[in-house]
Amino acid sequence: MQESDLLNNPALYGHGCVLSAFGNGFDAELFLSQTVFPPEVVLAYGKLGFPEQFKQQVIETEGAELAGLFEATILVLKLSQSGVNAVQYEEAAAFLEQYRGEILRLSRFPKVEQVNLRCAAANRESAEARHPDKLLALAAECGLTGLM
Repeated sequence: MQESDLLNNPALYGHGCVLSAFGNGFDAELFLSQTVFPPEVVLAYGKLGFPEQFKQQVIETEGAELAGLFEATILVLKLSQSGVNAVQYEEAAAFLEQYRGEILRLSRFPKVEQVNLRCAAANRESAEARHPDKLLALAAECGLTGLM
């Protein structure tokens, strides 16, 4: 996958389960050049791509210290294509188990501030009140900072 305009990438929205890493100054290309993740799971990476006009407006109204927010980089991996939460949880757990060391390396990679897992059902199925214990334990072992 090549770097893309992330805000307009339709593949990032909709059902499935994704793992995302985010950080100001995070070099996603360097990480990807060293990773053992299969290329087909890399959904997108790059700078968030806010329009320059929006960036300037925020800086003018909120202050220049927020300029760094617009240098944020994200890496998104697709762990499940399923539209069903239970299947997504199962597939995500299998991925976290298989790539535990690599995900931990990602969570500790320079400038990575967050590594999150997000699952979304296709038919507005509400997520279970609790993620399965196995998934929670694996997420903690892998250094994930959030589960949604």
